[in-house]
Amino acid sequence: MSRTQRFSPEMALALGDAYLRAKQPDEASRYADLAMKSLPSPAHALQARVALERRDYPSAMHEASLAIGEKNPQPAMLLLLADVKRAAGDLHGALAATESAAARARDLGVPALYRLDFVRGDILARTDRPAEAVEAYKREIANFPQNTQAYANLAIISSLEGRRADVGRLFEQMVAANPHRGAYELAALTMETLQEKNAAGGWGKRAAAVHQNKTE
Repeated sequence: MSRTQRFSPEMALALGDAYLRAKQPDEASRYADLAMKSLPSPAHALQARVALERRDYPSAMHEASLAIGEKNPQPAMLLLLADVKRAAGDLHGALAATESAAARARDLGVPALYRLDFVRGDILARTDRPAEAVEAYKREIANFPQNTQAYANLAIISSLEGRRADVGRLFEQMVAANPHRGAYELAALTMETLQEKNAAGGWGKRAAAVHQNKTE
């Protein structure tokens, strides 16, 4: 018996997720296969995310559909389908999939679905509906303040619309809710993207200070 075959399906999926986050899709796919018999829905979901990493959108669509299944679809799997459609450029289909995920969440009594409004906000921003995108990102932040990318995306819209003061306030709110180095680095990266060199440097220094304090 190989080392990987001794892992439980749950452990295999956790390892597959870790490999995918480390940009090793081949290893992630291998671990997804190990869990396929016992946990088919999350295993197919992992394979869909692997296919997304490879930009193989037809395979990602196929795997996401298998993850949803024919009975009792889970909201998170419907949201995964929205992610796939969004990445493939089918923004109309992606927005419809977010509505399906929201409706299913309501059916199951789920008060808020992580990333639903984040994905919705991104789609709305891409379809030139910035006011609606802003409201979606604000809902995501209110429900899930740990989603740091929602702050960053909202800050970009605020900057593009000339509300520069809002950008700094958003990032202060973000690091207050997420006092870790990654949040400070995201603020620095976003400011760099917005060509705010001085602000980016300031956030970079604060990120380094957070790291230094953690290591002392």
